Amino acid sequence: MVIFATGLGAVTQGRQFSETNAPVTVVLNGTELPVQFSGLTPGYFGLYQVNLTVPSGMAPGLSLPLTLKVGGQQSNTVQIALQ
Repeated sequence: MVIFATGLGAVTQGRQFSETNAPVTVVLNGTELPVQFSGLTPGYFGLYQVNLTVPSGMAPGLSLPLTLKVGGQQSNTVQIALQ
């Protein structure tokens, strides 16, 4: 899954990408999931990208709550569909 967001804070330039300094996790339907990448989206100014793999055992649904946690702060909740 790829999530696009704003306001994830400071970044550090890596080999290829600028990655967030603060750790980012995703909370999907109450389950906290680690991310594979969080940082600035290449080619866009101020747009962050968060990449993660949704576990195969995650229950599908039409309106699952999703939030991002960054450095102890939690984002607003959005509802997503998961098939």
